[in-house]
Amino acid sequence: MQQSQFLEILLFCATGTAFVLYQKQKIPTLRDKLQQGTTLNAKERVCTVDEHNRPTAQGHLRSEMRLQNLWHRATYIIIRHVDEQEQEDDYVLVQRRSHLKDYCPNKLDPAPGGVVGFQESYKTNATRELLEEMNIAVGETNETNNEIKYLFTFPYQDDAVRCWGALFEVMYRGSMDDIKLQPEEVSDVLRLSIPELRRILLKKDTTIPDDDNWMPDGLHALKLYLQYQRDNSLKRRYLLKGYSTSDLDRYRLRPKPRVIFFDCDDCLYFDGWKLASALTAKIEEWCTQHKGLPPGRAYELYKKHGTALRGLLAEGHLCDDEEKIDAYLADVHDIPIQDHLTVDNELRDIILQMDPSIPKYIFTASVRAHAERCLQALGIEDLFVDIIDVKSCNLATKHSKEAFEAALRIAKVTDPETCLFLDDSVSNIQTAQSMGIRSILVGLVQRDGGSQKTSPEHAEHEIERIHDIPNVLPELFEHNQQQQQQQPNKPIVVVELDNEQKTALIKKHLGNLLPGERVIMFLSNLLHVSDSSGWEYNNLEGEGAMWCCCMTYYRVVLFHTAASSSSSSETTTTTTTEDPPKKEESNNNNNNPIPEGWDTNGCWPPRPQVRYLQMPLASMERVEKSVYTTAQNQSLMGLVMHGKDNGRQLRFTTTSYADTLRVHESIQTYAFPGRRNLGYLFAFESKREDVMNSINAETKQVTLPPTPKRFDPIPEFRRQFGSTWTIYEKTNETYQLCQSYPSILVGPPSLPETAPETQRLLRSMASFRSEGRIPALTWSLRDGSASLWRASQPKVGLQGNRNSSDEFWLRHVAETSQQIPKPALPSKESLSKLTGQPDVGMLPLGCTLKIMDLRPRSSAMANRTSGYGYENTTNYPGSTLTFYNITNIHGVRDSYQKLSALCLSPTTPDVNFGALVEDTKWLHHIRLIWNASWEVAYTLQV
Repeated sequence: MQQSQFLEILLFCATGTAFVLYQKQKIPTLRDKLQQGTTLNAKERVCTVDEHNRPTAQGHLRSEMRLQNLWHRATYIIIRHVDEQEQEDDYVLVQRRSHLKDYCPNKLDPAPGGVVGFQESYKTNATRELLEEMNIAVGETNETNNEIKYLFTFPYQDDAVRCWGALFEVMYRGSMDDIKLQPEEVSDVLRLSIPELRRILLKKDTTIPDDDNWMPDGLHALKLYLQYQRDNSLKRRYLLKGYSTSDLDRYRLRPKPRVIFFDCDDCLYFDGWKLASALTAKIEEWCTQHKGLPPGRAYELYKKHGTALRGLLAEGHLCDDEEKIDAYLADVHDIPIQDHLTVDNELRDIILQMDPSIPKYIFTASVRAHAERCLQALGIEDLFVDIIDVKSCNLATKHSKEAFEAALRIAKVTDPETCLFLDDSVSNIQTAQSMGIRSILVGLVQRDGGSQKTSPEHAEHEIERIHDIPNVLPELFEHNQQQQQQQPNKPIVVVELDNEQKTALIKKHLGNLLPGERVIMFLSNLLHVSDSSGWEYNNLEGEGAMWCCCMTYYRVVLFHTAASSSSSSETTTTTTTEDPPKKEESNNNNNNPIPEGWDTNGCWPPRPQVRYLQMPLASMERVEKSVYTTAQNQSLMGLVMHGKDNGRQLRFTTTSYADTLRVHESIQTYAFPGRRNLGYLFAFESKREDVMNSINAETKQVTLPPTPKRFDPIPEFRRQFGSTWTIYEKTNETYQLCQSYPSILVGPPSLPETAPETQRLLRSMASFRSEGRIPALTWSLRDGSASLWRASQPKVGLQGNRNSSDEFWLRHVAETSQQIPKPALPSKESLSKLTGQPDVGMLPLGCTLKIMDLRPRSSAMANRTSGYGYENTTNYPGSTLTFYNITNIHGVRDSYQKLSALCLSPTTPDVNFGALVEDTKWLHHIRLIWNASWEVAYTLQV
């Protein structure tokens, strides 16, 4: 090739490249076109409005409206095609917009229309747009009898558009050949059926174009239209504000229910009120036999107070004692359910077909045990996340707002409008509607008198029986099946284990149990396990491997059967500790692979693969039921165990609702036994077998020798505090004086324990102090010249009550320390230099008793209305009283939990972390506690 030819080719290529780059730089963006006013109809003046759909005075140019994303008016038209030959009207005409459009070019629009012009009405615009874009004439004078109907107005906004749209429905009776498209507006028209459009919205059919090919506001208008059509076809009364079919000026899309509450009695079943009558008879029988009330009085209490139980409590027939209330509820609900109810397979199938991603709760006015028996008799006990009973609602009547607030709180719902409530009681339906909860009234006949039951102002629908739910709530049965097609519902594989296999697993993974530690229950095949770090542990490697839960009297252990056999009771994680390999080595040298467990994204130290988790029962703060949603959108009930240590949590889900309830009840029993069941504590359960084996068959006496004392308080007290004070060994030996104090108490030497006057003094003091907590020694200087005593608040009340024994006791305490010579106090000047503040810790002249009330003064004064209060220094000579404004233990705990959540959250911002910490008020509480603590130590020592 000659040099001249080569230069010509090179020059041609360079010129072509420069031309392409020049043209690329010159291609204007949509924003450029809008600014230059070169878009389609850019100079057209349109009707702009405010956020309340009130028109502006002059409107704006279309280009200005698009650039500034102003609120404006637009029409949306659902074009129903009525084919005269096919006799079908189940089709909708869908436009594909022209590429020249300034908004959503080339997108599919199921609700075509247009932006309303300045001083143009909605209907005029809709009529004009149909004629111009598709040659469809509507109105009273058109020859084809195409009908146009206004339906409603709705607001819509996203990042690209903000408008108030009016939706119209047009019945087009012409043929597809009669449609003539306006090329600059519309490029094509599709004819899709209503079922096809529903599949688009539900994303069931992947062959239909996805959301990226559809106008977002057009899809929103289609959803509203289908909702409106369904509401009208079902004659649904949607009464909540913003979604009502009568409030068509700002119609909105209804939120999907997040929770469904089912009533139990006379709702899930109907037996002609036989079971309800049996329950009423049991209440009447209990009131007459146990309380001697006249016949009919129980019904009067029910009518007056909402429930017979609340009536019994309010009128003093039943004392407010948890044990007695539980006994009453158990007695009146002791009814042979199997005589009234049988398995309802039809109901079970209906509930199973409902959207599995929506948790379902039983919300009943009866007790949990009764509801459980009803569900078991019906064969649906495993289909509900939890049961919210009368005790869950703090005995509130079900038709009260307190009961519904408790139900929302238990279901963890903040927006009532996302709930659905089904009940047979009109009063319950009324309360639900007043709180913004969607409600369905079940049953059409009143129990008393058999009259027609209706609630048109409160219920969205009335149905004759619960089995009619699909007829009035079909949307609950149209849940998304695309995910199920991609991830088909695999049957839960349950590995059955016999007792020998369970024992072998416990031995392998827990090792030797503690002395006296016995297994309460063992569960295998856990579906999901996670902890407070946010990691989820399931589907670990290993053929047939699974997570198991083992609960003993001492702890709850979660372990995976793929764990190493060397796991012991102290093993919690398995990690690698070697240094991370260099990237060059790990990539280029196959002989130096990345260590097992190392995050390939570069995280070091490696994230552990947890195989073993445990939480002692004594370290649990509470246990809660929670909802876990599987990959197949199935809601299952699990448990969350909250630890006392820095907000630690363990969460797991079982394969069975019944298993979850068993674990929950066992943890409640053994971790939180309460005063009446202290025998369930591990300290007692660990010795139960030894005690039972040591009982003499003849004398029936326990022969097991007492456990040797590991700590003897008397020698220890003498070692620390000398012999100034008198030790009381018998006064509280069996905790007869104060149950929350130790068995060994200390008093002033002038009041010996053996003196009868001392015992009368102590009993009188205990009656004057809350919970019997008299002033008791907690610390003392060895010589006794200064001491620290604790006590609960006195029962002063509004009358200013006083107790001579209490005053006498504290006077002797003060005199004991006063009689002991004290070292010379430092000068006032040196104390001020030491503390930085004048008079800090300095007691007034003649003061021998410093009373430090750690509460806020307002709380102490408020307690006087309840019969309590604080000491009057006039009654305690030589005393001073100071309040230190420390909140109660609940406030401090809440603050600590907020701080823990803030520190553990991965989304906590670093920029204002200090301000967020201050908002928890933890530092505020700590400052107050430190201040009081420092003053105690300073006063005792100086």
